[in-house]
Amino acid sequence: MKITRRQLSRLIEAFIAGDDVHDRDNVQTAKRAYKNVRYKAPKSIDKYRASVDMSPIGDRLMSDNPAQAIELGMTANPDMFTDHENIAAQVPRIDRRTERPIDKTTARARAAYLDGRMPNAYTMIVELEDGLVAEAPFEYPFGADEITNPKQPGADRLQELMYHVQELKEAELKDDSVMKSYILPDIKSSYFKIKQGALKYISANYHRPLTLNDNFVSIKVKPEFKRMDDALMMGEEMLRKYQR
Repeated sequence: MKITRRQLSRLIEAFIAGDDVHDRDNVQTAKRAYKNVRYKAPKSIDKYRASVDMSPIGDRLMSDNPAQAIELGMTANPDMFTDHENIAAQVPRIDRRTERPIDKTTARARAAYLDGRMPNAYTMIVELEDGLVAEAPFEYPFGADEITNPKQPGADRLQELMYHVQELKEAELKDDSVMKSYILPDIKSSYFKIKQGALKYISANYHRPLTLNDNFVSIKVKPEFKRMDDALMMGEEMLRKYQR
């Protein structure tokens, strides 16, 4: 079996040598090590604050800003964290997930709607009306807040969008106007969340304040997948029509 360099990198990073004697092979997944970091960081913050007679804020800070809480916690009491936890805190989220075999239904869905790839393998490339060309990678939301207020385009929403577009094509082949009337709002809803996340990501990374009234002149994805380009532009056009 052949694997790519990227797959090998993810395999190596997904498993980090740990110091857990209860682990038969003395190995912990990066995902598990990162959970330890999230558990220890607020305790580390509160331990330091207690030493200078200040009230605890660790849990609240972890809830409001996990990245900041982890950084402060690991800085305040570095001895609380093992080597594998320090590494896990630096590993990108996509590489902390352990790969699991997928079932036939999921595999067929990816092949049919996503050109055989994971939805978070794609990146949006958009052109705005003022000529700015920006990239925004699809990623799975992290926590309840990101589900309701996405900070970048959601991989789960992309999969939904592609599924609904396929449903629409099937309804058109059957000339089923009732089914189409149910599907079109789903397409608009999925794309709305994608655009919300894309605008937040572009605003933060390109230092450009944007709103939903800022239209995308063109949308492409990489790796190239024209069916996905067309689906995203369909969502954009529907959203524009709705906003008028």
